[in-house]
Amino acid sequence: MAFHASAPRDEEAKEIVPPKGGLFGTGLSEWFALPIGITAAVPILKLDLYVVNEETQLAAVFIAFCVAFWTQG
Repeated sequence: MAFHASAPRDEEAKEIVPPKGGLFGTGLSEWFALPIGITAAVPILKLDLYVVNEETQLAAVFIAFCVAFWTQG
């Protein structure tokens, strides 16, 4: 009998469970993020917890450009 430093493999007991996917792994559609984001953004902007300035607008335009460039090839 040979010496093995690794743990024994139990291939039959392993079940591969696919990830649920969706919004935060809940299985919900990603489209639920839009109303959740709007619902969170309204009080955040109204209570001045975050102020949208020119740097935020520039970052949003840059991200939109990157997404358009990536999807259009």
